[in-house]
Amino acid sequence: MNLTEQARELAKTRGEEMQRGWNLICDAIHPWALAQRPLPRSFEVHHVTETARAQYLKDLVAGASVDAAVTSALARVNVPAHDVTETQRS
Repeated sequence: MNLTEQARELAKTRGEEMQRGWNLICDAIHPWALAQRPLPRSFEVHHVTETARAQYLKDLVAGASVDAAVTSALARVNVPAHDVTETQRS
């Protein structure tokens, strides 16, 4: 089974939790991208998003917690994890 298939299987039991984590990643990438100068082009933001997604799913499939996977995914693309505040986590 490849990573995508494994993640789909995992989503059957942890889908809501996985979606919450993915939302946190997107909520961190968006303001980070807007703060960059010059502004990144759409394909650059897409690359960051896809790289973070791959790392996030890889960590979840390996058994990491959602919070650990979020932190790892953001670190992989050099987006500060502190952009994800506690209020966004609720």
